[in-house]
Amino acid sequence: MILAEGSSSPGLFATWRLESMSHIVEEIPAPFSASEFLDFLVGHYYLGSVGLDEAASVLGRKVDEATLEPVNLEITRGPRSSR
Repeated sequence: MILAEGSSSPGLFATWRLESMSHIVEEIPAPFSASEFLDFLVGHYYLGSVGLDEAASVLGRKVDEATLEPVNLEITRGPRSSR
C-alpha cells in the first residue's frame, strides 16, 4: 500500500484520504476499554457459534478437542461471566 507522504500506518492514510476529500477528522477517546472490546468480540463470535452443536449433531460429530482448535473450543463455551 502506498501511504501519504509522512504517514506510517493505514489509519493515518485513512485520515489523510478523508481530509483530502474535505472531511474533518478528529481523534476521540475510545468509548470502551480494550477489555470491553475483547468481550464484545468474543460474545459476537460466540453468538455465531450457538448453532454449532446442532450442526455437529446433523453431521454426526461432537464439538470437542478433536473437532475444534483450542481457541475456537474456548470461544464456543461462551463469554467470560466475570473478570
